[in-house]
Amino acid sequence: MHANATKPGAHAVAADARPGSSSGEHADAPTDVDVLVVGGGAMGLSTAWRLARRGRTVRLVEQYERGHHLGASHGATRNFNPFYTAEPYVSLVRRAYDGWRELEADAGTTLLDLVGLVSHASGADGGEFLDGVVRSVAGTSFAAERWSPADAAERWPGLRFAEHVVVCERAGRIRAAAALGALEDRAIAHGASVTRGLRAVALAPDESGVTVELARWSTAGEIADAPRERVRTRTVVVATAAWTRKLLDGVVRAPRLRVTQETPVHFPEFDAAAAWPSFNRYPSDLVEEGLLAPVYGMLTPGEGIKVGWHLVGPAVDPDRRDFEPVRAHLDGIREYARRWLPGVDVERAEPISCTYTTAPDGRFVIGREGRVVVLSGFAGEGFKFVPEIGRLGADLAEGRESARIREFALDR
Repeated sequence: MHANATKPGAHAVAADARPGSSSGEHADAPTDVDVLVVGGGAMGLSTAWRLARRGRTVRLVEQYERGHHLGASHGATRNFNPFYTAEPYVSLVRRAYDGWRELEADAGTTLLDLVGLVSHASGADGGEFLDGVVRSVAGTSFAAERWSPADAAERWPGLRFAEHVVVCERAGRIRAAAALGALEDRAIAHGASVTRGLRAVALAPDESGVTVELARWSTAGEIADAPRERVRTRTVVVATAAWTRKLLDGVVRAPRLRVTQETPVHFPEFDAAAAWPSFNRYPSDLVEEGLLAPVYGMLTPGEGIKVGWHLVGPAVDPDRRDFEPVRAHLDGIREYARRWLPGVDVERAEPISCTYTTAPDGRFVIGREGRVVVLSGFAGEGFKFVPEIGRLGADLAEGRESARIREFALDR
């Protein structure tokens, strides 16, 4: 598909050719669309899907081609990890599970592989944390139980385990790439328009709506020399992840987001005969020998065992990344695998590059100011929540106060 084409079956939206972009200039102007979603990653697509199902006129614009590897949503798999001990995350992950099942039913495909989730930790504080996890999920479909390291290693011989082990059989991994495709296809099927090759470069909100300026985004990674398009919308949903600050600075109040380049790896040579759950390793503290940060991992069918540090990468400009791993981080993950993953060939480690967008307090950024909704700050752990974040984004776009979560507010 050409970068600037609307996908077949989508409803075309005419460009707003009216001149001017000041906030007062369009105060009484008609709108082209109920909601314009900026950003075609997981959160933007989920929001568009939710809104289109409700019968809203919604258009989504995305700067890159479908399936690109330049942001945070790409890749074949993600962990579905329900191990949270604090609200609002506990409630969100439970509703997200129902949302995944809802999307699966709408798309007629499987997106959750319940291969099990194993979390392990060492030290008294690690055990205390996992005890809190067991209490948090007790009585839910995510009920977890303590296992001995020996029993866990017998079940999953590709891994070794620290002294504290917790297992949830009804968790596992998400087929992430398939989920993005399903969200986009179903949003279009329900009437949404999707246009790729457009970057939002300016927002001008006023009391009755938002004027959004869109520029063609070239394959060379720069604004193309072409006429710009202006779209008038009642509400704009900004789901631009690493590019959020570039678009929103000076427009709405929001936590100051930091973008980092993270480098998980695939170990393509592994014991394919062994069962592989999704897994997490929690250090008792960040100076524990051999651990730079918490570790996550899972089998990515066709690619290998994916393993990564959580949030250790350097700060970057998302438009000027080198995509190169930090040598110490790569060496560290190999050393981790040598000690804890006997089922992989540690000499084969193929780096992957992605971005994390993180607020100073580490919490998500989900809120609305005036006519602008912001979904950001998901810091590498947001994918499991995608259907629920989409619901919150759609609710906020429709002005529902119940969707405002104090911990995630823009002005916190």
